[in-house]
Amino acid sequence: MTQLFIRHKVKDYDSWKEGFDSALDFRTSNGELESQVYRNSDDPNDITVITKFNNIDAAKEYAGLPELKDKMTEIGVLDEPTVIFLEEAA
Repeated sequence: MTQLFIRHKVKDYDSWKEGFDSALDFRTSNGELESQVYRNSDDPNDITVITKFNNIDAAKEYAGLPELKDKMTEIGVLDEPTVIFLEEAA
């Protein structure tokens, strides 16, 4: 199991969350198995999303989609996200 960790700032959490939720079909059709959203307790517009994928290749392919960057911009992501690929340790 692979997890994709994405952290970024958003313009407005509520607007971002609505856009994130409305992109569920896009996310799952591109390999997402499930996701969790976290907010920084000191800055509610500092968002971390942890998404599960079957393998590292699927996670990297998803993260590299130009459409993903477009969707992130559309829903209010303000900066270049921090992206980390995590693989479950044995």
